[in-house]
Amino acid sequence: MSRPGNSKFADARRRLGWHSQSDVADAYETHSALLGEPATITVRQVRRWESADPGWPKRKMTRRVLESMFGVPLAELGFIPPTAGKDSVDQEEESMRRRSFLGGFVVGAAPLLNPTGQGRLAAALANARRYSDHALVGHLRSALDEAARSDGRTGPRQALPTALELLAVIDELARDTRSSVRRELLMVGARAAEFTAFLYRDAGAPPQVTLYFHDRAIE
Repeated sequence: MSRPGNSKFADARRRLGWHSQSDVADAYETHSALLGEPATITVRQVRRWESADPGWPKRKMTRRVLESMFGVPLAELGFIPPTAGKDSVDQEEESMRRRSFLGGFVVGAAPLLNPTGQGRLAAALANARRYSDHALVGHLRSALDEAARSDGRTGPRQALPTALELLAVIDELARDTRSSVRRELLMVGARAAEFTAFLYRDAGAPPQVTLYFHDRAIE
């Protein structure tokens, strides 16, 4: 009896309109170019990612492109980190992976926040339910505004990574934060998703990618 494949990856790419493994390979090439890191992959590689043993992408660039393509941490695409067991991953390991994924925002996009905003974000990444507050929402809103100004100065390809990181952080924080703050976070998240859709459109991405982020904004 054959083992099931990596349905998380397959389901995620179908939601984005990539109905075949060849579509994913084409999208990877397009997206890596949009991020300024042109690269290609083969259908055979995509087939491995959709197998029962997808492993963990070894190249940092590959991980960055995949996370930007799908807008979620690799673990949510069925990839198994080297430190995790193949059969199950406990909650602490999952929490560490999420903090590591979100930590990329602190390195990449946090310069858009002032020191107070950076401190609030760091606290929220450690404990979203306790530390996410209205002030942090304001800082994230300001960071999104600055990303929009950056688009005007340098163009969509330069602004796209920051927009994706902002959207990912808002998505993750909204899962765990207090209900009194969640609505505000989701409103900023809707703006971030719409902004990301416009950036993809202006950068020449395939229509289904733009439509995907428009749909996220509506949701």
